[in-house]
Amino acid sequence: MPALVRGADGLDQVTSQNFDQALNQLIAASRRSTKPKHTEFSHILTPLVEYAHHHGLQNDALVPIVGLVTDPLCLDQTTATILINALYPATAVPSDLVYLVVSSLGHGKLKASLATQNLLLNWLIKVIEVLDDYAGLRRTYSVLFNLLDTISIRLELARNTGDDPALAGLLRCYENWSPDIARHPTAAGKPMKFSHPDPEWRARLRAIQALTSHSHLGHQADAESSKFARGQLKRKRTSIIPNVASNGSERSVITLEDMTGVEDFIEHIDKLELSNQMVAALDDTLLQKYIVLKSDDGSLRRIEDWLTNSLDGHMQDFSQSSSMNRHLVEVFERLASFVDSTKILPQAVVRFFESFLKKWDGIENRELILSLLAQVPLQPFDDLYASILVPLEESMIDNTAETTAVLLGFYTDLVSHWTTQLLTLSPSGPTYQAASKPFPQLINHVSLLSLRLLTSLPTHSHVSTILSYHERLANTISHAPTFPQVEILTPLSKTIYLLIFSNPSLSTLSRLCSILSTYKRTFEIAMTRPSAMHPPIREYARDFVNRFNGFLMDICNLLWRNRAFNVSDQNALGCLMSQEAVIPELQSHSASFQPPQTLQQLFSLSINPVTCALAIVVFRELEDKAEATDERSIRLRHGGPVSQRSLMTLAADGGLEIGWADYRLEVLNWLGQRGVDGLGELMFCTMKHLMGQRKSS
Repeated sequence: MPALVRGADGLDQVTSQNFDQALNQLIAASRRSTKPKHTEFSHILTPLVEYAHHHGLQNDALVPIVGLVTDPLCLDQTTATILINALYPATAVPSDLVYLVVSSLGHGKLKASLATQNLLLNWLIKVIEVLDDYAGLRRTYSVLFNLLDTISIRLELARNTGDDPALAGLLRCYENWSPDIARHPTAAGKPMKFSHPDPEWRARLRAIQALTSHSHLGHQADAESSKFARGQLKRKRTSIIPNVASNGSERSVITLEDMTGVEDFIEHIDKLELSNQMVAALDDTLLQKYIVLKSDDGSLRRIEDWLTNSLDGHMQDFSQSSSMNRHLVEVFERLASFVDSTKILPQAVVRFFESFLKKWDGIENRELILSLLAQVPLQPFDDLYASILVPLEESMIDNTAETTAVLLGFYTDLVSHWTTQLLTLSPSGPTYQAASKPFPQLINHVSLLSLRLLTSLPTHSHVSTILSYHERLANTISHAPTFPQVEILTPLSKTIYLLIFSNPSLSTLSRLCSILSTYKRTFEIAMTRPSAMHPPIREYARDFVNRFNGFLMDICNLLWRNRAFNVSDQNALGCLMSQEAVIPELQSHSASFQPPQTLQQLFSLSINPVTCALAIVVFRELEDKAEATDERSIRLRHGGPVSQRSLMTLAADGGLEIGWADYRLEVLNWLGQRGVDGLGELMFCTMKHLMGQRKSS
């Protein structure tokens, strides 16, 4: 028995010298005239297998071992099986070894047993990613083709495909060699994806290859190191996404594997040969850049084909277990990176979600799934609603504000994505009219969801989510004057007033005012009297515009004009409060305050519960500033809250002299200097007497 040494991990490991001795003993024992039994090799196999598992096998050891297992007279079946399972190449597998394996396949007394042939063919598939030269494998195509009549070999080549009539088996064979190649559709219920025969074995192989490559790369130049970093070493775990590989490329052809960086990529982009595995773009940033800059429909179709096959298989697994396996999660993670980089969501993914969402629990990997769904391309809303949005909402909605807020966040991202696609539509394009219709339908749907959340006792976080959606929408609407495909769509009136009254905060009020001021400026540009040279892009009904003006008038009456809930002003809506039932009760309530207050001024800047504390701080600073200039100028300080009448009384009693309008202007500017600029934006663009004062102030 060879001597063992204790490794760094505390386990006994075989040295290379011990391995060589064991290999020589195996070769010598196998040359006997009588076929040996497994018991004669058991003491030799242990060190061989252990060394191969830890260090891998160099080619000078691989060749004689493969030679032994392919000789039907040397080893028994058990020994051959153990050895084949331990054939971990430490370096690239040469073509000579491929020829040795392929030549052992087939019928005849001098051929290996059919069980051994299956194991060898399985091993060849497992090491395909570490072949030294793919051209060598390509040269064996005719041999493998002619062996398809051997059922055991055909089944191994067309693994995981169920029953395989000759034609279907041949077509599926192509898929095993190149997973993204187009192929004939298979019968329902049969696995359709390429899967590695033994993912754990591949993980061990990659660890051995990485260790060997690392030791060899230490002395190489940085350029060569960066080139290799794009390959297998960057993956520290088993992945079902293939590497970038241009198999069998001639030396004169430039491939992505030859690129050492972005500069090199840009220089040779017109001469690059595409990867055999276009789906490698899911995990390769350089190939993603190529797809964005130079790709054609054929390249994207290859990715679609691979995803269709893979996701169909995963859907079958998910239907049985109702849980996402790690390989499906990995595909989603790689897709999220791919979509984020290319802004392309393959249709195969959309089709997959049509079935997946009906069985999804709405919780597992929710963030990842929603990030992908938010990239669904612009399409007829009714179709999207029936196939994607309904099952999505049914799986997520549980009548809680938290879930509704998450769903609204998803819709906000979808609105942003559709906005980008909407703005890139060409008015002269054949699908222009049809493509511009779904956006308003989506907005109407999301606005109702937003209102539902607002009426469910939301937290400040939920209100912020609602405002984020409307900010995103306002940004889209701001393009309406210059892009005819964009239509001005105002927020729901109930949403506006609930945001003001039901969940008051300075941030909410400022953001809402900023949103409305964006709409105000957009309307002004869109409604500007056109000239003969510049006709209007879109006409808006007067009632529609007047209703929006009513929102503006109501807010100005609340914050600035001390005329809360007034309906006598032009376009004023009185915040949609009933003048007969609600307003009298509110007036009675405000009169009961000590000191009594009028309802009309309760929401002004100096009394409004959101701004009153800051408004009095502004007045204190004005008093301090005046006193610093002239100590005798301030004989009496204001006790607050500030009103138009109190300012007149204060000035007469020797206090700070400032007009009511100037004081409120100081409050707006003070808030704007501290990032709360929404109130000022709305007042400055709405109140006519303030429009010229912002610049001067």
